[in-house]
Amino acid sequence: MKTKKIITLTFLVFILLCLTSCAPSGATEYQYGFFGGLWHGIIYPISIWGSMFGFNGAIATFNTGFTYYLGFGFSILIDIIILVGLSNS
Repeated sequence: MKTKKIITLTFLVFILLCLTSCAPSGATEYQYGFFGGLWHGIIYPISIWGSMFGFNGAIATFNTGFTYYLGFGFSILIDIIILVGLSNS
């Protein structure tokens, strides 16, 4: 029972972090690289929900190119693996 509460709390903190970290593209002049792409790919499912309400900023326009998209693609694969794992449990 205690592990279920810890997992639930961890999940809620993760969702809260994802919801508060979505900024529209162009909000910063920082050039995003691999880890920026990795993070943007992880929060991409949350960004899809935001796009239904007028939010348009799932991919950083000011990025390093290949390394950003490599991280983005890698994290999309992680999202798919997590979704498949959740649907099988």
